[in-house]
Amino acid sequence: MKGIRGRYGQMKVLEQELGSTVRLPEIRSFSKVNLNRSILRQEVISIKSLFGPQEIKVDPVSNSPSIIVNDNNQLSFANSEEVYEYLIDHAFTKQHYVIQTVPVTNLSVPHHHRFTLHRISSSANWKVVHHTMIDGNGFGRIRYAIPIWKAIKLVKRIVYILGKHYPSCNTIAVEVMQNKMGELFITDTVLHERNSKWSQYLSLCSDRALRSYMPKTELFTNRSLKKLLGSYKQVVLKPCIGQQGKGIVKITVLDDKTYEIHDKRKKTIEKNFTELLCYLREQYLNENDYIVQQYINIAKIDDRPFDVRVMTQINEQEWIITGKLVKVAAREFFISNRASKLLTLDEALRLSDSRITLSKCEFLIDKICRKSSMILANNYEGITIIGFDVAIDNRGAVWIIEGNFAPSTAMFYKFDGNKAYETIYKYIRKNKNRISTLSNREEEKT
Repeated sequence: MKGIRGRYGQMKVLEQELGSTVRLPEIRSFSKVNLNRSILRQEVISIKSLFGPQEIKVDPVSNSPSIIVNDNNQLSFANSEEVYEYLIDHAFTKQHYVIQTVPVTNLSVPHHHRFTLHRISSSANWKVVHHTMIDGNGFGRIRYAIPIWKAIKLVKRIVYILGKHYPSCNTIAVEVMQNKMGELFITDTVLHERNSKWSQYLSLCSDRALRSYMPKTELFTNRSLKKLLGSYKQVVLKPCIGQQGKGIVKITVLDDKTYEIHDKRKKTIEKNFTELLCYLREQYLNENDYIVQQYINIAKIDDRPFDVRVMTQINEQEWIITGKLVKVAAREFFISNRASKLLTLDEALRLSDSRITLSKCEFLIDKICRKSSMILANNYEGITIIGFDVAIDNRGAVWIIEGNFAPSTAMFYKFDGNKAYETIYKYIRKNKNRISTLSNREEEKT
């Protein structure tokens, strides 16, 4: 099976290094034979995509139909043949899946936690930077206290091994389950590499001076969504890996306690949190891992939000600003990935409802983008260009939304006399030549 970086490859790495010293669930490639074998053995199993969050649980009940559990949905089948046909015809959206044995006798498991560990470079130590309890995935309510210190000791051992095998990865999420006997099991590991918004957020938050410019962000779980909606009333869901605004939605708690989901120009209303979760899972969450982010009340021009695209590039040992423009969102869009017009920052501030002067705004943007570039370059080797999306809210505060390591330069072409476009390509060529020269020198040494 392909995908050594996926769930199958990661679990096999851990099996080889840990042997029987750590409880790992048995993992097999999905097939009709393996599914039938698990059901005949009366095993509770979790079927997961090789990459991504999609997960379907199967609970074979003796002398009665098997039950597929997916959040609050339960479907009964007469035998494993019917289960297999349903999965292939209706449930699967990706090419490769694995079967993982759930280390319990039924699906009412006491504890299920996720820890995110991060390191600032491949040679640095791993630190626990985020911890959340997972709820609403068919695992029932919490009854017993998980020994957190023991779980942290275990996950640090896990990420140390994975970090050796995947040196370019500086962020790993590990899921730990505790059964009723108090035993801890590793149930999942997810690599968040440099193109993951979650890894990038943690990298930038490692610098205390930048934290106040970052919207509050968490990995998506039912609990994290509910918590951030309770705190901010509006949040944005974003796929951890994605570009051009695909899959990004805004969720708003309305006055009557219903939920509005805003995707491009489309708005959908769900009447309660359970229905909101079902809608999100059907439309978005089965395909990609997501983050939940505090929504910033972005300044507007003609009732349309705008943000600033800032290009930074390495010049010898220094990061410099090589391009800057404002993207104004199309009507009824809440993000500017669909832009109706491009403006200079000076023009945008004069036309907007923001309360910040041009000089202060430029100073803050340049300062935080250069600082962010240095942090990200230290975390991820080989970066020479970053395209930052920076928001300005209606109070005049500046926010780093995200950085793109392969930014499009097309929007700068013919903009403002082509000056920024020419500067950007000057440094692209310069850095290509520098990297080529360094590479040739390394070859000569060997």
